[in-house]
Amino acid sequence: MKKKLPRLEHPWLLLLTPTPEILGAFLNLPTALTQSLTYLLVGVAAWANRHLPGIYLVLTGALLNALAVFLHGGMPVDPDALNRAGLERYRDYLAQKGDGFHYLAPAFPLG
Repeated sequence: MKKKLPRLEHPWLLLLTPTPEILGAFLNLPTALTQSLTYLLVGVAAWANRHLPGIYLVLTGALLNALAVFLHGGMPVDPDALNRAGLERYRDYLAQKGDGFHYLAPAFPLG
């Protein structure tokens, strides 16, 4: 007898996760709001699928990432990383105005 694999419940929740970001871009909503709504949707989708193996690892990772962003007051962006990614045009924007969520901060050297 074959063992049935666990089934993904409410897959439409996962498809909805980019919606706050997309709407935020078109409606000029605060990035902190759209990021929070995205995290909420990911959390709801993960909780709805808590029967799946490894989902608690996903939930833990998402919570730790959200905690780090919250403790830093946003998402730090390394200016050198912008240059390497070919996005140096955003450096002045983040330095002067930002989007209320991302801010310029040099990377912490790990080694």
